[in-house]
Amino acid sequence: MDTRFYTKFNLNDLDGLKKMLDGASHETVREVARHWQLLHDELVGEDGQGGLQKRFTDSVNKVMESWHGEAANRFQKKAQEIVQNFQNGAPFAVHTAKMMAATADDLQKAMDKVTPVHDDWNWSDDVWGEMPWSDQIDDDDLNDMLKKGVSTSGVLEANKDNLSSHQTKRLEAAVAMETLGTAYRTRASGLAKPGTGVPRGTSDDQHKERPDQQDLGGIPTPMPTGGGLGGGGRGGGRPQDPHAGHEVRASQDARDAQNAEHAGHQWRNGLGGLGEAQDA
Repeated sequence: MDTRFYTKFNLNDLDGLKKMLDGASHETVREVARHWQLLHDELVGEDGQGGLQKRFTDSVNKVMESWHGEAANRFQKKAQEIVQNFQNGAPFAVHTAKMMAATADDLQKAMDKVTPVHDDWNWSDDVWGEMPWSDQIDDDDLNDMLKKGVSTSGVLEANKDNLSSHQTKRLEAAVAMETLGTAYRTRASGLAKPGTGVPRGTSDDQHKERPDQQDLGGIPTPMPTGGGLGGGGRGGGRPQDPHAGHEVRASQDARDAQNAEHAGHQWRNGLGGLGEAQDA
């Protein structure tokens, strides 16, 4: 079962993430779930022994009390097939009701975490955090890290002491949306035709787009409707790679390293981070 989502939530700012939930209504989804349950109850009753199935069966039995012969037997056989169809269809209705109710819960959790968040100007981030000596992580460095496909929650945890409140709110909202994306695909996979393993609307090519995600569930995830990168300071800090445990070097550091080679120093490359100067 493929539960990977493909929207790069963590490369959107807070406003962009909030816009993804514009018009979303967990109450509406829950109402859809209720109607699927009502469909089940209408077909076979709450206990599985009533509803249209029972009324149809009672009517057929009443007819068969006074109708006999070959035609009556054929009629009764066809009636039994219809009753079986009631019994076969009812479980799908109640299962869909459960999946939709779970989806409503997933959506409500994401909305509760993202929609109420406000990201106003503050002195600490927007003045002090802009100073050259600040250890607050620069937005460009943070975005470069996220573009490499590292875990959003991992970056959030590894750099919690050096993120601005803008960046923290943005990443926390992104984690909530990633959780929703995975949940949507999980619920949709539960509604896929039994035995297919791949929900409608997905393909093997899509599965290759995000090899960094674990194979965790197809409803299309919310797509960005606005917002871009950014949302924080321009201090001197560098984001910690949650996998390597070192600082990530920015592109300017790479240029500085090249200029320093003639002095007998070099800098380590790649995700290993901002290296210490070593004698050549």
